[in-house]
Amino acid sequence: MVLNRIYNSSKIYILLILLALCVLVFTATMAYKQIKKFQVSADSVTHTLQVQDGINILFSHYFRLESEKFKAELFRDTITNPVFQTYMESGQIALENLSELTSDNSSQLARLNEIKTLQDSLYHTLRIKNSLPNAIFEKEISKSLFQIREVNDQMRAEERRLLQQREENYEFTKIFAPITSLILSFFSLFVFLVAFIRIYKDKRRFRESDTFLRSVMANSNNIVNFYTPIFDPQGNIVDFEIKFANARNLDYFGLHPENIIGKKVSEVFPFLKLNGEIQGLITAFNNQKAITFDRQIALKNLRMWIRSSVNPLLNGLLVTAQNVTEEEEAKAEQLILKEQALNDNSKLREIQSFLNKVLASTENVISYFTPVFDDVNKIVDFRIQFNNEQIKYVLQLEASQLEQKLMSTYFPMHFENGVFELLVKCINDGKTARFERQYEFKGVKFWFKTTIVKLDNGVLTTSTDTTSEKTIAKNLNSLNKKLEKQNAKLKGNRAFLTNLFKSISHIVMHFNSIRNNEGRIIDLEIQFVNGRINDFLGIHPNQIEFKKVSEVFPTIFETGVFEKLVDAIENNRSITYETTFELNNKMHWFQATAIKLGDGVTVTTVDVTDDKKQKEQLRVRNIELKKSNVDLEAFNRVASHDLQEPLRKIQLFISRILENRSDPLSATNREYFDKIENAATRMRSLIVNLLTYSHLDGKHQDFESVDLNDVLAKVKEDLSTIISETSVSIKEENLPIVSGVSYQLEQLFINLISNAMKYGNTTKKTIIEIRCEKVHQKQIEADFFKKNSFYFKITVKDNGIGFDPEYSKKIFEVFQRLHQNSEYSGTGIGLAICKKIVENHYGFIQATSEPNIGSTFSIFLPA
Repeated sequence: MVLNRIYNSSKIYILLILLALCVLVFTATMAYKQIKKFQVSADSVTHTLQVQDGINILFSHYFRLESEKFKAELFRDTITNPVFQTYMESGQIALENLSELTSDNSSQLARLNEIKTLQDSLYHTLRIKNSLPNAIFEKEISKSLFQIREVNDQMRAEERRLLQQREENYEFTKIFAPITSLILSFFSLFVFLVAFIRIYKDKRRFRESDTFLRSVMANSNNIVNFYTPIFDPQGNIVDFEIKFANARNLDYFGLHPENIIGKKVSEVFPFLKLNGEIQGLITAFNNQKAITFDRQIALKNLRMWIRSSVNPLLNGLLVTAQNVTEEEEAKAEQLILKEQALNDNSKLREIQSFLNKVLASTENVISYFTPVFDDVNKIVDFRIQFNNEQIKYVLQLEASQLEQKLMSTYFPMHFENGVFELLVKCINDGKTARFERQYEFKGVKFWFKTTIVKLDNGVLTTSTDTTSEKTIAKNLNSLNKKLEKQNAKLKGNRAFLTNLFKSISHIVMHFNSIRNNEGRIIDLEIQFVNGRINDFLGIHPNQIEFKKVSEVFPTIFETGVFEKLVDAIENNRSITYETTFELNNKMHWFQATAIKLGDGVTVTTVDVTDDKKQKEQLRVRNIELKKSNVDLEAFNRVASHDLQEPLRKIQLFISRILENRSDPLSATNREYFDKIENAATRMRSLIVNLLTYSHLDGKHQDFESVDLNDVLAKVKEDLSTIISETSVSIKEENLPIVSGVSYQLEQLFINLISNAMKYGNTTKKTIIEIRCEKVHQKQIEADFFKKNSFYFKITVKDNGIGFDPEYSKKIFEVFQRLHQNSEYSGTGIGLAICKKIVENHYGFIQATSEPNIGSTFSIFLPA
C-alpha cells in the first residue's frame, strides 16, 4: 500500500526533470529532501506498526493466563508439559523481538526490562504452582498481570504519541515543501542530474518500504485497514472507502481483502452504523485525533470482542483492530470470582462474629497453645496464643497480657501435675484427652475439668470451673452422712416425736381441706391436735378431732384467719400471722405459722401475750431513748458552743496577760499561765474530737464514688505547713476509687498521717509510706464480717517510735494513750475516730508495730 503516492511512475520524474531544467534549478534538491522525509515518515510509520504489533503479540501472550480454559490446558499434566514449555519459549521470543524493535527508544527499553523482571516472576510462580495454596497462586498471578497491564498501557501510550508526532512532522513538511521548492527552483538546475539519480534510487527504496509495509500489515495478528473519506457535493464526509485490508479480515470476519477493497465501510461493516461509530470515524478524521472503540460483534453466529484503534494518517484513517475476546471473557470470569470471594468473605465474617460472641458468652476458659521446641526438636514448653475473656476472672489479668507468653511463666504447675505431658502427647498422637486438676492462683483455690484437642499445629483447651461442684459434692457427702445418722435416730424415736408433739408448749394442729363441687375450699377438718389445746381451751384433743374448724373456732371467718389458711394451701407457701383469743376474761395474743401439707395445712400456735407486753415496754423505752437522744443533741450543741466559749475566753485573756509588757509576770507565774493555756487547749481539742466522734454514725445514704488519690492530695495540702516544717517525706502509690463519704475518708488520712508525724523518731527523718493492693477475702486473716469477695488493703507505714504489740487493739479505744501528756500531746480519740470511720465503710483497721522500728496501720475497704 502507498499511503499518499506523490510520484506515480518514472515518466512523472522525467517530466519533472524537463520542467525543472527550464524554471527550477534547485527544486531537485528540495524534492530529494522531501522524498527523504517521506521515506523517513514511511519508515517511521512502518516501524511504529511493527512495534505495536510486537506489543500486541507480547501482551496477548501474558493475558492468555486470564483465561481459565488456557490455564487448565497449561497445567493439564505437569508443570514440565510441552504446552507450558512452548508458552514460555514463545514469550521469550516475543520479548526479544520487541526489544530489537525498540532498540532506538531508551524509555521503551526500560519498560521492557521491567517486563522481563515481571515475566521471570510470573514464570517462577507458574513453576511452583503445585507448592502454593490455590488462593495464594491466584493472587500472585493476578498481581503480576496487573503490573504487566500497567506497563502495557504505558508502552501503547508511548507508541501512539510517537505516531502522532511523526504524522505532525509529515504534515508540516507537506505544507511548507511547495513554497520552499518555488523559492529555490532557480537553484535546482545545476544539481538536477545528480538529484535525478538519487531520487530514482530513493524511489526504489520507497517502493521497497511500501512492499515491506504491505508485508507487515498482511502478516500482522491484528486487522489493519486503511479508509479514505467519501464526500457529498457540499464537501461533507458521508462514508469511507476501504483502500487497504489485510488478511486478518478473512480470519476474523470471513471477508476476503480483495472482495472488500474499494467498497464502502458502512456496507462491509454495517454494525458501525448501529453503534454510531461511523460518526466517530468522521470526527476523528476532521479533528485529526486518534480514538479507540471497544465493541462486541456477532458475525456468522460467532460473538467476539473487538478493540479498534483509529489513527488519522495522511488523507485517510488507519484502523487497527484487535480480537480481545479472551481478555474480556477473562475479565468477566474474574468479576464472577471476585463476587463469589466477597460473598465467601461475608459468610466468614458472620461466622467469625458468631464465634466471637460464643467465646465471649461462655463461662469456660478457652486457651490455645503452640509448642516450643529445643535444638533437638523436642517440645520443652508451650506458647500462649489465645485466651478468651474468662481468664481474667482466674488470673486477674487481661487476655491480651498473656498473648505470646510462655506457659511456664504463668502456669508452672502444669510441669508438676502432669498436664504438660498430656499436652505433648496430644500434639504427638492427635487424640483428645480429658483431666481434672486443682490450681491455686493468688491464694484462691480452683478446680478445673479440662478437655484438650489438637488444632492445626497446637492444642486447644476448654476448662470448666468445677470448684462449686466440688464444694457442693463435699457438702452433700457430709450432709448425707448427717442425714443417715438423723434418719437412724428418727426411725428409733418415732414414739419420742409423738410424745414430743404432745409435750411441747406450742399448740400443733393439722387441718384437711373441705371443698365444694367446684373445688373451692369452704371449710377445714381437724385431723390432729396435740395435748396443749387442753391447757388453753380445756378441751381434750379427742373431742375435736375430725370436726369442722368453723364449729370449734367460729370466729375463724371474722378474724380473717380462714383466708390466710386457704392462701397457704392454694399457693403452697408458709404464712405467719397473729390472732387474739379471749380466755378467762383476758385477751391473749397468739402467733401462728401455717404450712401446707398434702391438701391441708399444719398450724403451730404459740402464746405471745408476754412478748406483746415486752414489745410494748420496748416501745415505751424507745420513746424515752428518742427523748434522751434529743437531750444529747442539745448537749452536743452546748458542747460545740457554750462549753468552748469559756475556753476561748480563758485563752484570750491569758494571751493578753502574757503580751502585757507594762506589768510583766514573774517566771513562776508565766509558767503557771502556760500550763493553764495548755490545759485549755487540750480541753478544747478534747471537746472537738468528742463532737467529731459522736457525729460519726453508720448511715450510708451519702455514699458516693471517692478517688482516694484526690483525698490524699487534699490532706497533704491541708498539712503542707507541718510537713514542710518537720521535713516529713510521704511516699504514696496509686490509690483506688472506693464507695464512701469523702470528708470522713479525709479525716481518716489526716489522723493517720498526723499520728505518724507526732510519734516520729527524733534521731532520723520521718518517712511515711502509703501503699495499696487488692486482696481476696480469704487472704485477710483479720476476723471481721466480710461482705465482699475482694478488698483494697491500704497500708500507712512510718519509721517512728512505734509501740509494744500488746497494745495493738487498745490504741483504738476512746481516751487510750500510751504516753503522758508531758511527752506527746493528744486526746486519745484520734485512732478511735479512725476505727469508727473504717467500720462505717464496712471495713476493718488494724495496727502492727515494733518499738523504735515504726508502726503500720492496715485498712481494709470493700473493692
